[in-house]
Amino acid sequence: MKSGRYGFAIYVCALFALLIALPARAQEMPSPWAVMPQTFAFDFTGRLSVQDLDSFTLDLRLDGNGAVDVPARSFRLDLTGMLVLGSDPPLDITTQARWIDNNLYLNFGDGWQKMEDAGAFATRVLAMFGLMGMDGALAEWDLSRMGGVSGVLEALAAADPAEFAEVEALPDEIADGVTARHLRFTADIHALMQVGAFFGAVLALAQAQGTDIVLYDYDELVRVVGDNSRLFEGSRLMVDEVIGAEDGLLRRFVVALNLFMQPGVLGYSEPPFSVSAALDVAIREGDQPQTIAPPPDAATVAAFAPPARTVAPPSDQGRTEYVFFETLDGDMIYRLPLPLMAQDRLTVLVRGVGLVFDSYVQVIAPDGEVFADNDDAETILFGMGGLDSVIPPSLITADGTYTVEVGEYSGDSGVFVLTVVVER
Repeated sequence: MKSGRYGFAIYVCALFALLIALPARAQEMPSPWAVMPQTFAFDFTGRLSVQDLDSFTLDLRLDGNGAVDVPARSFRLDLTGMLVLGSDPPLDITTQARWIDNNLYLNFGDGWQKMEDAGAFATRVLAMFGLMGMDGALAEWDLSRMGGVSGVLEALAAADPAEFAEVEALPDEIADGVTARHLRFTADIHALMQVGAFFGAVLALAQAQGTDIVLYDYDELVRVVGDNSRLFEGSRLMVDEVIGAEDGLLRRFVVALNLFMQPGVLGYSEPPFSVSAALDVAIREGDQPQTIAPPPDAATVAAFAPPARTVAPPSDQGRTEYVFFETLDGDMIYRLPLPLMAQDRLTVLVRGVGLVFDSYVQVIAPDGEVFADNDDAETILFGMGGLDSVIPPSLITADGTYTVEVGEYSGDSGVFVLTVVVER
């Protein structure tokens, strides 16, 4: 098994779980450990970037603020930002969200929409990403009941951080007007992937998500994860937490993930690329009342509808890359019209985000005939699984509007990343 869709997704999920499990091991430190307040306001900044991967580029930047009331199971979030996908012009992001009385409200800038039974909706969305068996956990805000989470935390709780991480106490600072302790965890991801606790976490996620990793015996799992761990050499995960010296409440946390990927070590032809993520959250007004009110005049909808994205035509010369995150619901067919010219070269890649998404893709010519199609990928590219779809560079023979169509082979819902490259 290469570090394609299955391996990479599971490894990243396990790394995310580390953000929860690793700090819990710091109870042994003399400094008091953080207690998450039950109600609080917060401000945040975040960034996610994928650079130098020929078949996919992304740059996302977000700023925002919000509030959380755990006993009332409600929150508000207001964010702005910018998203760059491929060579498309930057896309401005303005989104507001409210979760109140198990109702979810979203405003993409053109008015509030309301979805009833927010827990069931969130469960369906996460199920598209391969997170199964939540049994109403999101409606009750009980993440420990999410499929695989309890198993992952149990596995990682047995880890000895000294095997893969450094824990240090930094100078005290002032946060939210109080003196606070500052702790930092720096994990070597390659080293983490060599410890038994990580193997257990991968197995727990595989069992929850139903991937073929569950067919491996333990020795084979160790070998496969060990081989794939070479991809993460030199990668680091850093978590900073700032904790009130007197009350022990969490005041701020910063997460920084830097992955330096070398597909060549696993037999792929792509050049090295990088993935970086950063999140800085400042918590204020801990355990103080928060007012989270439902927005007026929200329209109740069966499905949220963000504004349609405008697709610019390909550049007059050179390479134009389009990247889309899209969702298919049941037997729905996704369609993307593209104005093309004779002698253009068109490449299409469909990557399923969920672990069971079985895509097919076809390109319809202006005369209605199928110009090219593919079900299961044969091209070996990093991050492509056997159920993904690829149309390799194909020469366009006539001017006109061609339509890229994507469907799911079994008619199931799912999330996918569509990359379309036009070379002119």
